[in-house]
Amino acid sequence: MPITTDIDRAKELFFIRTPGGCRCEELETVLRAFYADEPTRRILADFSGEGSVWTTDEVHQLVVFLASIRSSIPDRSRVAAVCSRVADYGLARMAQTLTEMKIPWTMAVFWNRHEALDWLLQET
Repeated sequence: MPITTDIDRAKELFFIRTPGGCRCEELETVLRAFYADEPTRRILADFSGEGSVWTTDEVHQLVVFLASIRSSIPDRSRVAAVCSRVADYGLARMAQTLTEMKIPWTMAVFWNRHEALDWLLQET
């Protein structure tokens, strides 16, 4: 099953939903296309689908990719990751720590979509 996306321009919000077993390269393709167009400042990345978790190497690969497109990422962006498994949550927190050192965004990790949306839509 492919990654699905949606965009709400009024709220400056981009939704990404990954299916179980999604690989890092697939997410990179989606993000490359998103940042090449007119990116929003808010992203909700839903990783709660069933399937295997990423490896630490894949998290590092994603961070390297994001650093390579850093100039396309709007300043003061916010990213909310939603996870349903403990391992995914831990890897997302690792990604949060690594990306915030290199990318002009604030990232937070959540157990549910509602809390993630509330956080994303807060004024900064």
